[in-house]
Amino acid sequence: MAHETSRSRRSSALFSNLQRLTALVGGAVLTLVGVAGFLASGDQLLVFGVNPLHNGFHLLTGVFGLGVGLVGTAYADEYNQTMAVLYSALLLGWFAAPDRMVELLNSGAADAGLHAALAIVFGLVGFFGAIAGYGRT
Repeated sequence: MAHETSRSRRSSALFSNLQRLTALVGGAVLTLVGVAGFLASGDQLLVFGVNPLHNGFHLLTGVFGLGVGLVGTAYADEYNQTMAVLYSALLLGWFAAPDRMVELLNSGAADAGLHAALAIVFGLVGFFGAIAGYGRT
């Protein structure tokens, strides 16, 4: 059996904390965006489109992230991976059928850009940590 060095333990703990921090911060931001979307007058929040389904999606995924982040690191990697897949799917949906995405979620180009950024951040943290073996602690 290989002996784990203190450096690899620190690295593992750091990445587990990054998994948790990403879930917690991502969850907080998504929750705030979901609530703000419901409070916005009209169908825009700054440059982003909003509607009840879109707001509900952000609120649901945000509250879930907050829960995962507050409970600990146990499932933070899975949350981050799931968010990467979900936001990638939204982005692909926007490219495949932009009119349908506008119809369903009032999701425009600004939303697509943001969803791409979310998919990248959640994916890098979620999948890189899992591949490197830095998931649950």
